[in-house]
Amino acid sequence: MAIADLNNDAIADLVVANSGTSQGSVMLGSIGGAFAPPAAFATGADPQAVVAGDFNADGFLDVATADGGSNTVTALLGDGTGALPLSSAIPVGTTPMALALGDLDNDGRLDLVVSDSGSNDVAVLLGDGSGGFTAITPQAALAMPRGIALADLSADGEADLVVVCEGADSVSVAFGDGAGGFAAPTTYAVGSAPAGLAIGDANNDFKADVVVTNTASNSVSVLLGNGLGALGAAASHATGSFPAAVAVADANRDTYPDLLVVDRDSGTLSLLLGTAGEPPPGDTARGRSLARIVGIRLPGLRRPDPRRDGQPRRRRCQRSEVELGFPEESSGTTSALQCGAASIE
Repeated sequence: MAIADLNNDAIADLVVANSGTSQGSVMLGSIGGAFAPPAAFATGADPQAVVAGDFNADGFLDVATADGGSNTVTALLGDGTGALPLSSAIPVGTTPMALALGDLDNDGRLDLVVSDSGSNDVAVLLGDGSGGFTAITPQAALAMPRGIALADLSADGEADLVVVCEGADSVSVAFGDGAGGFAAPTTYAVGSAPAGLAIGDANNDFKADVVVTNTASNSVSVLLGNGLGALGAAASHATGSFPAAVAVADANRDTYPDLLVVDRDSGTLSLLLGTAGEPPPGDTARGRSLARIVGIRLPGLRRPDPRRDGQPRRRRCQRSEVELGFPEESSGTTSALQCGAASIE
């Protein structure tokens, strides 16, 4: 899923890849947090992931999907109304599972990287600034790549590649060369059957860190970056069953980074709340540790008030209604919110 303003009304919209079909959906947002019924758009077979960005510099956001069943990426150009009238299919490797956007060759145009799980490589598609993409030599020798991201881990101004390798229980980092290519990857061990990936500052030291979901070991691995491109050893934290996706954010507004994990098989949203910890000597970073997850609901807590108007709001997940809230002093607490069975692969 991607969150983007497709109709230029300054309100976030949702874009979803509908796996098992040959289409995605756009749900336009409105004031108050409601969304219009989904409007379908055509993709390749079995779209697994979606991203949004302005591919042709016309001021309107466009969309790309990774089509696992047709071995393509579908690029769809937006018209600023929420519609995606123009599309093209770009051949990539076998079974593309995820994709990420960034400027790989410093030409001011958005490029794409695509994890091809079946052919064990990452496709690199350079954007031409008009909505088209040209494939160059893929990044090879990656065991069943899944989650993928671009970030400047080495602080040299170039986009680096981070790839979760399910077949090797690892995450790989390959430094970008500023021309669309990447150096040989460095591999770091994580948990069993890793899939989801997030890049963020997990410990408030202003350096990019890597977080990976491990679907077979029901955990997330946190690898802290040193700001020069290297990652530390993975620290494991328990989640619900089959954690499929993760995000780094300050969920309870206490200034410490937290982890939000979608647990597919247990139908929960796991919250791992960052807590204050004693930093190593000479290190003034905050949020050194994460409170361990426990599989409970959140009873007796105040409901969230995202509009700050005194009226709590409810959140819906599939068919089950969930209330998401935090106690007044929630640092160090953990919880899992029960949802309907997730459909994330």
